[in-house]
Amino acid sequence: MDLAFMADIDAVVSARDAAPGAVDVTCQIRLTANAVFWLCLFLGLCTVVAWVVPVLFFVCDPRRAYDQIIISALPGAVAAPLPGIGP
Repeated sequence: MDLAFMADIDAVVSARDAAPGAVDVTCQIRLTANAVFWLCLFLGLCTVVAWVVPVLFFVCDPRRAYDQIIISALPGAVAAPLPGIGP
């Protein structure tokens, strides 16, 4: 899911050799509210429809999408379970 309409997402991906033939990939994701979030939050005080974007900001988790992208980009990669995310 593309979250650009409700948040600014910055990601830093680093890869290092963990062992011969193995690579340890770490992804740090920073999710911050953008202007659309604050506008919808303000307008949401007047209308119920505008609450959709602020609610999605707190419900959507971009870690799963980044995990899938990394796995698809690195053949044979195995992802460690993400904390706080079910199967």
